[in-house]
Amino acid sequence: MKPDGDGMPGPVMTANEVAQYLRVHQSTLYKLIRRGEIQFFKVGSDYRFNREAIEKWIADRRVDGRLPDPDASRLLKPPALGLH
Repeated sequence: MKPDGDGMPGPVMTANEVAQYLRVHQSTLYKLIRRGEIQFFKVGSDYRFNREAIEKWIADRRVDGRLPDPDASRLLKPPALGLH
């Protein structure tokens, strides 16, 4: 990863750099690409990523200690035991 003057990766990142930045395996990154969950562009056959878009992608997924879906709270409740 070639850092800018601020120590961050440059404005255009390779797949390997993004995987390192996100601390995921490259295969996980490629799954996100196939699912259309992460923005990229290609240079020849190589994937490239805009650092600002990656940072926005991260920010959009922050949960801040709250459940993102109000209906997801039901998943945290233990099942009823059905005692009569």
